[in-house]
Amino acid sequence: MSSLVKDILCEWEGGSFYNDQYLSEAYTQMLLALMNASPDDRTDPRIVPFLLVGFLAYQRVQEGADPQALLTFRMALAMVGQGSPDPPNHPAAPPAQSGPPSPQPGPSRPPSPQPGDKRPLEEEEEAEQPTLEVLQSRERHLKRFKTTFREEVVQIKGLGESLPSDQLMEEMFDTVLARQRDAVQAKDDDRVILEIESSENADNAVWFSLRKTIQINGRIVLDKLTRVLNSNQSFMADGRLKISYIHVKTPEAGGRRTNVVVPNESMDQWLQRMINRKAIYSPDNYDNMCLTRSVAVAMGYYTMNKLSFFRFKNNEGAQKKAAQKLCDDAQIDPTLPCGIDEIQKLQDSLPEHRLCVFTDKKEIIARKLKPELTLAGAKIICMKVGNWKFIDSLSFMPMALSAMPKAFGLTELKKGYWPFLANKPEYYNYEGPLLPKDLKEFVEYCISDVTILREACTAFRKIYQEVAGYDPMFNCITLSSACMSAFRRNFLQKDTIGIVPPGGYHGRGKQSHIALQWLDFEAHKIGQVIKTIYTDREVSVMGRHVDGYVEFKHDDGHTIKRIYQFHGCYWYQCPTHFPATEGDSENRYVNTQKITEMFRENGFEVIEKWECDFKRELTSDPATKAFFEQHPTVRVTPLQLRDALCGGRTSALKWYHKADLDKGEKIKMVDVISEYPNANLRGEFPYGHPQIFLEGDTNMPPFDQWNGVIKCTVLPPRELYIPVLPLKSQGRLMFPLCRTCAEQGCTEICRHTPEDRKFTDTWCIPELKLAVQKGYMILSVHEVYQYPGTKQYNPLTQEDGLLSGYIRCFMALKMQASGWPADCTTDELKAQFIKDTLKHDGVDLDPSKMEKNPALRTLSKLMCNAFWGKFGEKTLRPKTELIFQNEKLISMMADPKITITGLLPLSDECIQVKWEPISDTEESLPTSSLILAAFTTCLGRLQLYHYLDQVNERALYCDTDSVAYISRPGEPDIPTGTHLGDLTDQVEEDHGPGSFITEFVAGGPKNYAFKVAVGGDLSNIKVCIKVRGISINASCDELVTFDNLKAMVMGSRDKITVPIPHQIARLPTWQIVTRASHKNWKPVNIKRRRVDVANTVPHGFNAWDMAEEEDQDLLEAMELLADA
Repeated sequence: MSSLVKDILCEWEGGSFYNDQYLSEAYTQMLLALMNASPDDRTDPRIVPFLLVGFLAYQRVQEGADPQALLTFRMALAMVGQGSPDPPNHPAAPPAQSGPPSPQPGPSRPPSPQPGDKRPLEEEEEAEQPTLEVLQSRERHLKRFKTTFREEVVQIKGLGESLPSDQLMEEMFDTVLARQRDAVQAKDDDRVILEIESSENADNAVWFSLRKTIQINGRIVLDKLTRVLNSNQSFMADGRLKISYIHVKTPEAGGRRTNVVVPNESMDQWLQRMINRKAIYSPDNYDNMCLTRSVAVAMGYYTMNKLSFFRFKNNEGAQKKAAQKLCDDAQIDPTLPCGIDEIQKLQDSLPEHRLCVFTDKKEIIARKLKPELTLAGAKIICMKVGNWKFIDSLSFMPMALSAMPKAFGLTELKKGYWPFLANKPEYYNYEGPLLPKDLKEFVEYCISDVTILREACTAFRKIYQEVAGYDPMFNCITLSSACMSAFRRNFLQKDTIGIVPPGGYHGRGKQSHIALQWLDFEAHKIGQVIKTIYTDREVSVMGRHVDGYVEFKHDDGHTIKRIYQFHGCYWYQCPTHFPATEGDSENRYVNTQKITEMFRENGFEVIEKWECDFKRELTSDPATKAFFEQHPTVRVTPLQLRDALCGGRTSALKWYHKADLDKGEKIKMVDVISEYPNANLRGEFPYGHPQIFLEGDTNMPPFDQWNGVIKCTVLPPRELYIPVLPLKSQGRLMFPLCRTCAEQGCTEICRHTPEDRKFTDTWCIPELKLAVQKGYMILSVHEVYQYPGTKQYNPLTQEDGLLSGYIRCFMALKMQASGWPADCTTDELKAQFIKDTLKHDGVDLDPSKMEKNPALRTLSKLMCNAFWGKFGEKTLRPKTELIFQNEKLISMMADPKITITGLLPLSDECIQVKWEPISDTEESLPTSSLILAAFTTCLGRLQLYHYLDQVNERALYCDTDSVAYISRPGEPDIPTGTHLGDLTDQVEEDHGPGSFITEFVAGGPKNYAFKVAVGGDLSNIKVCIKVRGISINASCDELVTFDNLKAMVMGSRDKITVPIPHQIARLPTWQIVTRASHKNWKPVNIKRRRVDVANTVPHGFNAWDMAEEEDQDLLEAMELLADA
């Protein structure tokens, strides 16, 4: 049973008393608690250290005002069986836990394990080697979950300019890990999560998901850290690392199980539970003066000395007298309950105090309610608690609150002005002239915000129900899912969009690659060629698909018919790791055994191998290890549809350019009208399920008939200024002409061989066909998905393709809700507009519905743009769960279908678990189609490439659906228009007709600035600057400027640190805070090779590869001079 003594000690261990004031208060509470404590409580070994540090804190707070302090301290020591004639001179550190103390840094306890004893010469050499020092250590233990959260900050001294040897680094990490294991008393089969964070780069931490203690050692850490160091040499620049070690104790024999159910609490029950917390005071409400009593006690805390305050806190008579005086001063009737009005009167009577009335119950945690969370990163997009569902309106209406009144036609509402300048502590007790109007709109601001959001949501739901026939916010949690529901209800054609079966087509899941490795090894053992899907188009026996088959003569002359079956643990329900359960629709393990028995009964020899057994043999069996070391697998992994899904093309093709006005140059920036909706409308999309052709298949159709996706190896041309095919490298989507240059970020002219330049990836067929036209060579075809056919919108017959019906419908609603264009002033012009729209866009407008409707226009525009993304939805998303029982945590730890990636304590009784499903459990959603998502982005990139190809080396910058380029007399501009897929002049739209850019500078993707001659007037120059992640306002507008970006690009200035005084951030504990931050602003453009101060070329570009190597750099420089 808990006692006040133990509660104080536990709070001390948890770090609650982090300053002298709190520690002094806890010390006085401990003195009172010891007088009534039981003998067992007084023997707690933590009491004496606490009394030592508490007494010193009390002395500092009192500053000698309590002459009896020393006597009281000695009496307290006597009560716990200790005697000390002299007071302590130095504080003692709080214990890390109630059990054996954690190892603390210092020379008295060397780290473990330690290397063997050294000879004098070795010690002299070792003195010059780096050493490890522990700077800080802290720990938190959750008893309910048997989980310990431990952090240490370590300093590696003596690094110099290079890292120490691998052996020494491995020993250092072994030492650090041994410290953690010793501190938490971890067993080999306990579970741990490890994270190593560099002080130089906290965002690039190295972490290990939940695993056995024995599975993490110095070598494993070093191997992963080395991979980080290859791309981030500054990770250990100063040698300071933070080690986060989470230890979960596994159950031991003899444990018991409990099922404690706590009902929902009332406020009184909550207060009763919290009554012993030091910050809570709950008065007895027998005279209706509980409010003024609480205020009187709170005021006494700051106006009385500590002993007087504790006497006052327990003296009802003194409290009543003080409470009555407060009622009289505020003119409050003490016989009536107090509400908001009485609180306001009390606040007015106490101008030097600020009353904060709040309820902070953390209800979800305190009431033991378990919410179902749906996250997008750290953002909650849906939370279900019982019958309640909470959704984020921003997921449906992605716009600023200030834009909602105009977007939904709320003419009587406007966004208020946030009076943050007056919301500061110095204004809390302000007396003087009235503040300006824009500094006192606080109440109006809050009221208008709620009203605008409520009215906008109501308008959105009403319009959507009228258009689609159902309530989106009730049935869906995002706009994308609402769009998909509308498509499936109204536009989905029967048997056109295939859902990929679990594990991929023909059961060729991610384990197929390892299955083929095993078959290679088996073929090596028998010296025969085993038929597999890579040697034969289909391998089947008795109508059943098998992984491998071979026939060969035995020594006695009879023929052996042998079948090879490789069983993936998840899909075939390995009895060790994934045993079948009652909830499974079928027992695949039993079915597999029946098939094996059928083969054997019919005279076939069957060799079976479980995935887990083969993986173990790869690391432990000498013969298996030796074979794969001598014969490394070079076979390409199977095609994955998600690999074909890429984003848009974003790149700075030139760093800087200033238009030569004397020669008539201008810089223009154009934007594609509805790029992705246009791709969905006009694009040619495959339908049905594909037929799969593997490398060497003689039945593979010819290249010009391919219509799906392909995995192949290509060799790019040398001289293509704007490459076609994307390649994911260095965590970015790049468009290189050489794989090695892209991977290494080469800054010199490419001299790599074709073997080094070629790359293998998965692309959609339309992109590959354009690449072949531009000079790419297909070296080898590994796998082709060929679909039964394609569908495309026919403008002549108006027959819809796969997705065009949806786009045409909502595009028509958008145009109708926009009203007639300004130049359509007569019936003839209106009729011509409707005819042109049908001809060019395939959109049939109803003249009777051409009326401005801001809400409908906003909804239609959102539904056109948010539609296709649902096709590419990931199923293996990280998930978060709140756990209240240790049994549930242990169950999750033992579940082989998930990987726990993080644990976070929310309270002593609740822990937050982050986990991910393993890759083998991925299944297609009924709303997803990766082939359609991949084709949408592919067609969008091809549309942008069509415009880039027209300007070629005049292109300055591109960003998914926009192009900035140099316009010169005598060279054609990219044509603009008003229909879907056409280009619009973005500069003229924003700054008026005749406006153009005079000077452009780019520091990389989404980091550029330009100067605009407004209306073509060179005396009226306006600067526009866009930097991803930085909102340009008064706090940084003097730093984030055109001139500064230009200076950094030209190399005359280093990076700039931009302050962000009010950055909104989410904490892992589900709190949102506003805090000061900063961002380093610098030019980064690694997607292309910089050849001079202003120009770039693709990685691998070399127009002079036929010349001698020593002449290539000179030829490139001469050409740049000629262009200049």
